[in-house]
Amino acid sequence: MERLPDEIWLEIVAGLGDSHHALAAFARVCRKGYDLAKPPLYERLPPPGAGSRISQFLVRTLCENETIADLVRRGEFVEGVNYDFEDSEVLPVVQASARLPDDFKSALINGGFDLGEGVYPDWHALFVALLPNLEELAIEIPYDAAALKKALGVNRLPRLRKLSVFHADTEGAADLWYLMPELFQVGATTLETFEGHANDWSLELSGDPAKPPNSTVVHETLRYLTLQLSLFDAAGLARLLTSCPRLVSLRLHWGDACISDSFELDLPGTGQTIREYAPAELEVLLLNPVDHANYDTVTEGVGSLRSLKRLRELHLSHDVLAGVVNGAADGPGSPLHRDALVRLLPASLEELYLEIRHSPPPQRVLAAQVRHLVRDPEQFPNLWRVELGVLDPTGFDMRGWTNYGWTATVIDLKKDGNWDANWLEMRTANRIRLERIRN
Repeated sequence: MERLPDEIWLEIVAGLGDSHHALAAFARVCRKGYDLAKPPLYERLPPPGAGSRISQFLVRTLCENETIADLVRRGEFVEGVNYDFEDSEVLPVVQASARLPDDFKSALINGGFDLGEGVYPDWHALFVALLPNLEELAIEIPYDAAALKKALGVNRLPRLRKLSVFHADTEGAADLWYLMPELFQVGATTLETFEGHANDWSLELSGDPAKPPNSTVVHETLRYLTLQLSLFDAAGLARLLTSCPRLVSLRLHWGDACISDSFELDLPGTGQTIREYAPAELEVLLLNPVDHANYDTVTEGVGSLRSLKRLRELHLSHDVLAGVVNGAADGPGSPLHRDALVRLLPASLEELYLEIRHSPPPQRVLAAQVRHLVRDPEQFPNLWRVELGVLDPTGFDMRGWTNYGWTATVIDLKKDGNWDANWLEMRTANRIRLERIRN
């Protein structure tokens, strides 16, 4: 088998994908199989949660073999990691590692670090110190800035491009302004993507003199930002946008956790803040307040987004954009008027993903608004897809779209396999997908 051409070997390895089980089995076939499978096998470090012996073996391997540790590019250390072996089983290996700095070893010996079960920051610090070439890191954190600093270390990941942080504390919010300096310091010059999967990311600034807007730290390298279950007011959002002037993608999911009552859902204020502070390079925007406690009480939307001159992709619901239709008149400026979409969307738009949820317009009104949006290609020359999330697609007029150069299709995402790939808050499996007919 070793006589097979290199092209065949490489094709086999590529076909195994990132399955650790398959790559490990292939690496045991022969020496050449091991040499070819080793880079992808160790590129992504699997969560060491399958048992204490596997965790112990992983720590030993990384401490004793710097070549393997240097291959690791992606690491995931989140809830469920099982480190339940005794310190005595780990300490000799850690102390003997040439990779770890002396101050780290001293702190470990003198009780400054605790490698007991469930002590995530100390374990994160150990792995961060062992894996200097990490480009993607996913960790679970407490909302305590000191513990976070301990978990990430200081300037130990010079190649980090993506940081995903899971905050699962249910007793209080993780104040992003106190944590951001520590979060971004670990990859201050290279970090491009930050994803905050949290119970609460707090961005409230109102009434807190300890967090003045003029103290904003600018993160020039950050291009893609996602905050899930976040709580913020207009001032907090303004500071966020000001601190990330080169954002290309912004995805915000409002939260509904223990302190959400203190955060009113101000969609008009959010729209005004976006119009004033959105980075010039912003191309992707997602606004999802469906999980906020006050979502069902809002009446006004964010309003016009036409000032976002480079926006290509937009995800939000009809009421978040135009306001609720209950009690609304049918005149210009109303969410029921046929130009409700045309007057609010930027001409640069290429893809629109519109959810139909709270106080939806009648299907005939929605169809008329979308027809008005797509019928004149000069208004939106780059628009090629409009996707509507509806509870019942049967009332939507599917006829005549080819007259405007578009196709209309009803899609059940649960059947076509894309359900899990879509954004978190998607409650409606039925989609009406409209696409421009390409010449």
